[in-house]
Amino acid sequence: MKTRDLLKLPDLKLAQAISTMKGKECEKHARNYTKILGIEFEKAIMHATHAAMFSQSDEPVKLRTYKAIVDLVASDTEYGEREATILTAHFHHQNNVII
Repeated sequence: MKTRDLLKLPDLKLAQAISTMKGKECEKHARNYTKILGIEFEKAIMHATHAAMFSQSDEPVKLRTYKAIVDLVASDTEYGEREATILTAHFHHQNNVII
């Protein structure tokens, strides 16, 4: 499935699709999605990794990475929380099978 088609899915089906992806497929979609959003993939990964590894917060890692991506998407694009949530889901899933 193409990334743009994936993004047209309702939220629940999108979450299910992401959760069943293999690591390489998830990375491919994350890279394509950052291009759609107008964000550099490496910059997004670095924001998420920094939040996960070096934050002084006591919040769970997934919440810290989510907040970092929300901030990045909000500051670098005209997109919002839904798009940041989708990108974060790709990063979390990819790392369980980058962060």
